[in-house]
Amino acid sequence: MIGTWRSLVAHTLGVRGVGGSNPLVPTIPIPFPGIRKSMKTLLLTNDDGFLSPGLRNLKKALSDRYDVYVVAPDRERSAISMSLTINTPLRLNQIGEKEFTLDGTPVDCINVALHEVMNHQPDFIVSGMNEGENLCEDV
Repeated sequence: MIGTWRSLVAHTLGVRGVGGSNPLVPTIPIPFPGIRKSMKTLLLTNDDGFLSPGLRNLKKALSDRYDVYVVAPDRERSAISMSLTINTPLRLNQIGEKEFTLDGTPVDCINVALHEVMNHQPDFIVSGMNEGENLCEDV
């Protein structure tokens, strides 16, 4: 009964929940294809750097349907992507409209985007669009 009720509410509202087994990844609403209430805002980052083909292709693919911001490291930052910079000043550079690089980690990019770049919270944050495997300690 609960599953049926949730499905009905999700269908009525035009959203469905997605999430993973990782406790750091919350269950978030995702719009059903074909249902568009208003343009959602996305924030993209990764650990492969701003010029990563995966990140560039993702932005290109999503820009027609979403208001997309990109705040990504200015260079590859694998193996330290979940760290937070606390003793070094960070440098933010605007590359284009709603596109920025930061000389920090992906976590730094998200924090700077939320507190300095964007004037509102994004609807979704997308991270980890890599060229190769995205391996972590939870594999």
